[in-house]
Amino acid sequence: MSREDEIIDSFMRCKDPVKQIQVTADLTGCDIKTVIDVLKRAGKIPKGTTTGNYKRTLLQLETVELTEDLAAHVRMMHDGGCTKAFIERETGLLMKQIDRALGAKI
Repeated sequence: MSREDEIIDSFMRCKDPVKQIQVTADLTGCDIKTVIDVLKRAGKIPKGTTTGNYKRTLLQLETVELTEDLAAHVRMMHDGGCTKAFIERETGLLMKQIDRALGAKI
């Protein structure tokens, strides 16, 4: 796996994108700017993201893809009595993704 693939994979598996930038930089031996540049080129974060604004920009970034299977799992958890906060912690989804899964088909 190339360094760029490692950066992208690490970022896409994270629950907290803001913290993951620094973690990914530490794990790959890159600086934060390099990590941000790789993620921008891959289309995983907005093009306007910089080292100065990445915390604010990534705060509400969806990193976990909401598939139909995951949406069904979210609905099952919610119907089983799980709170949205619990589902958020367990799945890595954002609250808006959970609401979308509960309210509409994908």
